[in-house]
Amino acid sequence: MRKPISWTWIVLGFIIFWPIGLVLLFKRLSSDRTATFNSGGRFKGIYITLFIIGAVLIISSSGSSGFGFTFWGFLFIVGGFFVFRAARKNKSQCELYKQYVDLVVNHSQTSIPTIASIMGLTSQVVAQDLQLMINNGFFAGAMIDYGRQIIVLRPTERAVPLPMGGGAAHTERIVTCGGCGANSTIRGTIGECEYCGSALA
Repeated sequence: MRKPISWTWIVLGFIIFWPIGLVLLFKRLSSDRTATFNSGGRFKGIYITLFIIGAVLIISSSGSSGFGFTFWGFLFIVGGFFVFRAARKNKSQCELYKQYVDLVVNHSQTSIPTIASIMGLTSQVVAQDLQLMINNGFFAGAMIDYGRQIIVLRPTERAVPLPMGGGAAHTERIVTCGGCGANSTIRGTIGECEYCGSALA
């Protein structure tokens, strides 16, 4: 799997010329499922930084610098607005995906019409959303059975018996993911959520 674009490059892209940063940001979100649930703070930091830079440039234009600073200040503020909108969209998508994960993973609800009824959506919209999540790696190995109107998850792997006296390193625990909210079983002290890739401890 290709390594996601670094947040450092994304921030630099916004500072140098925000459309570049915006393109890099959307590339990161489309290639990193973890970022869907864990990028809220970075979004906020980026658009606040852009707003501040824009305000400073506009205030500075009141001196001898003239139109140039005002123009660039306006561009930075526009960029901040675009990132703010992207942050709101990301938050809405995050909440929607958490509901799907909770129903499908935590409550073993695989019927698309039932999920649609619970969430107040149409079956077509739910099927499209779940397919998009599958395509983006949130339900690895899953598929939509359109004939039976269900989501078919990857068969659960049979647990390997723990060795006698294995100690804490081999202890199985159920941990709720802080990213997507899925309940996952991990061994030892740390692990990774199989649905969103967030670190589990």
